[in-house]
Amino acid sequence: MKRLPLEEVVHRLDRVVESSPCTETELGWIEIVRAGVSTGSRGLVPPHAETTVLVRVREAERIGVYQTGAGSVGELSSAVRQALVQSRGQSPCPWRCPPAPAQERVETGTQRVDREVATMEPETARQRLERLAREGESARFDWTVGRVVLANSRGLAQQAAATCISLEVKCPGTAGVGRAAAAARSLEGLHPETVFDRARKRHAGELHDSPESSPKDCAVVLSPEAVISLLELLNYHALSARSFRQGTSVLRAAVGRQVFDPGLTLIDDGTREAGLPFPFDLCGYAKKPMELVRNGKLLTPAVDQELAQRLELPPTPHAVAVEDSRPSHLWARAEGVDEQELLRRADDGLWIGWLERTECFDATNGRFRTLARGVRRIEKGRLGRGVPDLLWEGTLPDIFSRFLAVGEELVCLPVEDGFRGGISAPAVALPAGNGRMAGSAPSRRRTPPPSSSEPLPSPPAPSSRATPPGPAPPASGGNTRPPRGAGAAKHQRRDPPQSRRAATPPAAADLAERVE
Repeated sequence: MKRLPLEEVVHRLDRVVESSPCTETELGWIEIVRAGVSTGSRGLVPPHAETTVLVRVREAERIGVYQTGAGSVGELSSAVRQALVQSRGQSPCPWRCPPAPAQERVETGTQRVDREVATMEPETARQRLERLAREGESARFDWTVGRVVLANSRGLAQQAAATCISLEVKCPGTAGVGRAAAAARSLEGLHPETVFDRARKRHAGELHDSPESSPKDCAVVLSPEAVISLLELLNYHALSARSFRQGTSVLRAAVGRQVFDPGLTLIDDGTREAGLPFPFDLCGYAKKPMELVRNGKLLTPAVDQELAQRLELPPTPHAVAVEDSRPSHLWARAEGVDEQELLRRADDGLWIGWLERTECFDATNGRFRTLARGVRRIEKGRLGRGVPDLLWEGTLPDIFSRFLAVGEELVCLPVEDGFRGGISAPAVALPAGNGRMAGSAPSRRRTPPPSSSEPLPSPPAPSSRATPPGPAPPASGGNTRPPRGAGAAKHQRRDPPQSRRAATPPAAADLAERVE
C-alpha cells in the first residue's frame, strides 16, 4: 500500500502553517493502516488506510477547530480557513496557549515500528494462527501501523511511527468459555503461545452449571481483560479532561481525596515498554510517568489548558483530540498475589473471564452495565464449573473501592486508535456486594435504565469491547464526517462507552454524595 513519505507530509504541513492567516495554527496528521485475520475462511480484513488531519487555530483570542481526511496542501489550507470561520462564532478563550514544546524532531531511535508486523501478509498471519490453534479454537490477529506528524506556528515539528499487534483466543463452548487477549508493539513481544495457554487454562470444558443455581451475590475474581474493560470506562467517563469540564465525572469533586481501595494505584506512562509506548501527545508534549491515583487517592485527572485554569493544576501530556485529554498509557500497579491465592480469597465465588457490551449509562454516578462472559464457579480455591453468561450492573467507584487482593500478572490491550497507547491491568479479587447479576437475556434491544426496583435489563447492541474513540470531531460546526475508511472493517473499534443521563436510584445518589 503506497503512502506518502514522512518528509513529504512534514513539508506539506510546514507550508500550510506558514501560509495560515491565523495568529496560531496547529496541525496533527494521523495516518493508520489496519489489517486483521482470524482462523477460518471468512476472517480476513485486507490492509486499509485511514488519514485524519486535526486543525486548531487561534485568532482574536478565539479558538476554532476542524477535522478532515484530505491531505493536499490546497485542501489543508481550506481546512485552516474553515477552522478560522468556526473561531469567529466562539467566545473569547480565557486561557493562553502554553509555550511551544521542544522543537527538536523525534529521533529515529524512538520509533516503535516492528518490521515483521509492518510487512505482515494476512495469509502468513493466518497460517501462524492455524499452527497454534487446536480443533474448535478460534483466534484472531489485528495489527496496525500508524504515523503521527505534528506542526504548529510556534516552531513545533514532531513525528513518530509505531506498530501494534493484538491477539485474541477463544475456546469452543457456550458457558465458562476460555478466552485470553494481549497486545504488543512487536510479534516477539506478544508471546502468542502464552496467550493460547492462558485461554485453555480458563476453559471449563463440558462442566456447566445451571443459571438458577449460579450465585448472584458473591465474591468475584475479574480477569485482567475484564479489569481493563472497566478501567476504560473509568478513564473515559471519570478521568478525562472533558468529563471534568462538563461536570459529568463521578470524581469531579474528589481530587486529593481517598476514593478507591488502597490497593489501587493508576499510573499513566508513555515510556513503559510493556504498555504500548508512544513518545508524545497530540500537542507534542513528551510523555512521562505520572501517577493519577496513588494508593486509592485521586491525585489528578487528565488536565488540558482550560481545565488547568479551573482546578489550578498543571496541564498533563494527555491530549488525544483537539478538544479532549485523557490517559493513553494507563496501568494499574500489580501486587505479588498469584492467581491461586486470588481464587482462594474469593472461594465459593465467581470468576469472570471478560466483559462485552459494556456501557456507562449514568456517568455522573458511575453506573455501568455489561455482559459477563467466560464465567466459572470458584470451588475449593480452583476454577470449577462453567456458568452461563450473566448481566451485571454496578457502579465504578464501588468496584474500585473494595479489593480482596490484586494479582501479579499484567495484561495489556490497545485503546484509542489501536497504536498510540494501551491499558495494562492485573486480575483483581472483589468481595460480595458488587452490584446486581442476573442470567443473560437473548434480546439485544436497548432498554431504558432501570429503577432500583426493576429487574436487570438487556444489554445494548454487541461489540467486542467498549473502547473510547480516536480523535473527536469538533464540538460545534466543522467537518463532522468520519475519516476515510472509518467503520469499514468489522474489527475496527467504534463508539466510546455510551453515557446517557438516567433517573438516579437512591443507591447511586448515596454514591455521588461519597465523592462530592
